[in-house]
Amino acid sequence: MANPSAPPDTMPERPTPADIELLAFAQQVELTARDLYQAALAGGAGGEDDGVFPTLRDNHLAAANLISGILGSAAPQQRDNALYEQLVGEFEAGERATVATAAYDLESTTVSTHLELLGQLEGIDSATTIASILIIESRACAVLADVGGGGDDFAALFDNDAAALAPSASAG
Repeated sequence: MANPSAPPDTMPERPTPADIELLAFAQQVELTARDLYQAALAGGAGGEDDGVFPTLRDNHLAAANLISGILGSAAPQQRDNALYEQLVGEFEAGERATVATAAYDLESTTVSTHLELLGQLEGIDSATTIASILIIESRACAVLADVGGGGDDFAALFDNDAAALAPSASAG
């Protein structure tokens, strides 16, 4: 586990073997989210002029690609099928507000997951990558809270009590 108080010059730049395992898990989570948003779009969520769900799908694909760039051939390049099957029904619902609520829960979970991973990563490249993804997904929570009708709910906008996913509990 990384020592957060360690000076950056004592941290490795490239991912360590432990980082590779954690980043592979993170990529699977990102690809699962991408596929869930695709299922939402296929189910009719969002109208022609609604760019929310396509943008979030594309953001997760970009995050997965960023992780892939660090991992190279060690990148799994596949979603977590168990997690996908657990959540896909809510995303296929078709009703925009229902999907937005499910998506808010998903984004909150990815934020918690990436925060947990951030505390475990040892390499600078690994940590900065996950931190950059974390920021984007935190912002997605605020957008989805608004789309789902909770844009004036302080707790929905600023509190996150979602449980983090764990690599061993969600390996797919």
